[in-house]
Amino acid sequence: MKSIAYFAAALSLVGSAVPASADEFDEFNEVNDFDDFNDVNDFDEVYAWHFYSAQEVYDFYEFNEVNDLDEVYAWRFYSAQDYPLSEGNSNLFANVKTDSINEWWLYNKHTRQLQSRSNVHNCLDAYPKDGKYWVHTWPCDGANRNQHWDVDFANHRIKHATHPNVCLDADPTAPQRQVQMWECHSHDVNKNQYWSVNEETVHFKRNGLYLTNTERSDIVGNISFAGLLREDEWHQERDQEWDYNRDFHQVRSDDDDYCLDAYQPWNGGRVHTWKCSHTNKNQKWQYDVYTNQLRHLTHNGYCLDINDETGARPHLWECHPPTDNFYSLQKFDLFQTTSTFD
Repeated sequence: MKSIAYFAAALSLVGSAVPASADEFDEFNEVNDFDDFNDVNDFDEVYAWHFYSAQEVYDFYEFNEVNDLDEVYAWRFYSAQDYPLSEGNSNLFANVKTDSINEWWLYNKHTRQLQSRSNVHNCLDAYPKDGKYWVHTWPCDGANRNQHWDVDFANHRIKHATHPNVCLDADPTAPQRQVQMWECHSHDVNKNQYWSVNEETVHFKRNGLYLTNTERSDIVGNISFAGLLREDEWHQERDQEWDYNRDFHQVRSDDDDYCLDAYQPWNGGRVHTWKCSHTNKNQKWQYDVYTNQLRHLTHNGYCLDINDETGARPHLWECHPPTDNFYSLQKFDLFQTTSTFD
């Protein structure tokens, strides 16, 4: 994960400019293809800024109690149904994405608080009542232990750090898709407690084979499934690391600015990598947490398919139901390769 510290401030200034998360370009231009947008090849030359008043910056420090801005991260959290965690009138929901500020959260690594961006004075808060635990947002207080959370990205879980064995839970059958607190359980029981951030660096793995970007040693854009590569001086293992972005529904090679791309919407259609563009509909993918399939969102009903046990030539194929004999050719485990806080 290439997390970007969300705030930087000079309190002596009347107004402060602060860098935005790279994923927040969708809030004003929905652009992640920087080369097309800025006509530059050097990403270090491109900056996105929010502007805050001195009072807003002061409020941020007061409620986050940090001096090291590298300890603060801004994310959307997605449920297993791919619905973002959002705040409304102090209640919590996992509902259809609206691209509103209510869906963004600041995580303070130092205080372990999750602060709502729709109300910078309120934090995610779980409290006991009538033998149960309830969750809402409440005025931020670093000493309030109801607001301490363990955000476990490796296991895709948001667990309370004070109250024993309770987790943030999004029951898809809830009438208004309200989020609740529930006893922590395995994702094998159900996926109600599965949470992901808007972008994470992952492996896609099947039976010891990893989705691999082979463009440097093969025809440009080719992919395969191969055994785990060793890290070397050229950081070759990055050929098997992918940045999965749930905001743009893209799977980008961590080795370059190329994305998984399927341009032949039929059985056996080629899947390769191509220069990333958020407008390229061939690059829209969704990882199905329930079936472990990588589904194409444009070519409806098609999935990434390993083709055969060698993994040499993955392709596009109609998605198989779990009861199908060939379903296993489309079942891939997704797991993070590094800590989100690295």
